[in-house]
Amino acid sequence: MITWIGLCAGEIWQYLDLHQGKSFLTELFKEIKASEQTILMATGWLGREGYVVIEGDLPNPLIKLKNRTASTLIARKGHVSDTTQLVTERLVLRKLSMELAHQIFEGVDDEVTRYTWFRTPKKLAETEDFIREFSEKHRLGTDLTFAVFKKDTQEFIGCCGIHSIGKLRTPELGVWIKKAVWGRKYGREMIAELVCWARKNLDFDYLAYPVARENIKSRKIPEALGISTFEEKGNETRNGRTLDIVVYKFYHKSL
Repeated sequence: MITWIGLCAGEIWQYLDLHQGKSFLTELFKEIKASEQTILMATGWLGREGYVVIEGDLPNPLIKLKNRTASTLIARKGHVSDTTQLVTERLVLRKLSMELAHQIFEGVDDEVTRYTWFRTPKKLAETEDFIREFSEKHRLGTDLTFAVFKKDTQEFIGCCGIHSIGKLRTPELGVWIKKAVWGRKYGREMIAELVCWARKNLDFDYLAYPVARENIKSRKIPEALGISTFEEKGNETRNGRTLDIVVYKFYHKSL
């Protein structure tokens, strides 16, 4: 559901913006909740994309925002934190809450996480940590993450969201669905609703939909919505897992 380097880049950008636009690398290692390797890769990406300037050499260069007014370039038009529910023809997307921890925990297994960067939670506490993290990001307006239910029965079927909102020009879409309801085109319905909401409420260049090349079911989602082109990222290793990634791009236009 989540591209970790992109999320880490967003965390770094936000940290710099809140700390006079600059920080030494060792300080980022202390304050950003990610591995040093991920922080280095995310910082390098920010530098290549022109968001930061890196002054000095390893092991402790100074990282500076290239433009302190960057928020005007990646500003949100809508208020993410005010969006608590979305409704489609068959589904209801609801803001995460701790009351949903058991349903989310029970809905995730190794088949669901096979092509994702996150691991199957072994304990309920891990799911509760996930809810706390993304509920806070929702409150801050940097992520819009929902638990998804069937409208007619209120059965929990999965989660979806938009990540790194207001930090980068290319927020990311993510979705996972529990195995019992695979094959019913719910993923397509979730992503279509998120894209429509984003096009009405956010300012972005495109919404990225990263997916493992072998994950044919997930690749059918953007393709069914008319997105046939993608960027090949190749093999990426995160959290001990290597995936061959392709990225579909939803540009800022109507479906």
